[in-house]
Amino acid sequence: MTQGTGIQAVSLGDLPEATRKVVKDLPRFTADQKYFQAHRKALLRNHDGKWVAIYKQKVVSAHEDREKVTAALRGRGIMPSNAAIHFVTSKERLCFF
Repeated sequence: MTQGTGIQAVSLGDLPEATRKVVKDLPRFTADQKYFQAHRKALLRNHDGKWVAIYKQKVVSAHEDREKVTAALRGRGIMPSNAAIHFVTSKERLCFF
């Protein structure tokens, strides 16, 4: 335990396998999210009104139907949870909480 913080340090090897995979994939997933933000204008031009999946900083699938995007990812051997999937639209959207 780190003195006075109540936080216990653990090594990556002490974590469950699924957690280790998430931790290892986090830098790539973060880069994919940044790619989406950096290329938003081009994505709007080319994919307005579509769901877009980004994996390893590349658009690997785009379609109006999100299920078709996730099916295409699975067909490429990519779990949908490992890709950054966004709906690209130039229209304003309202969110209610």
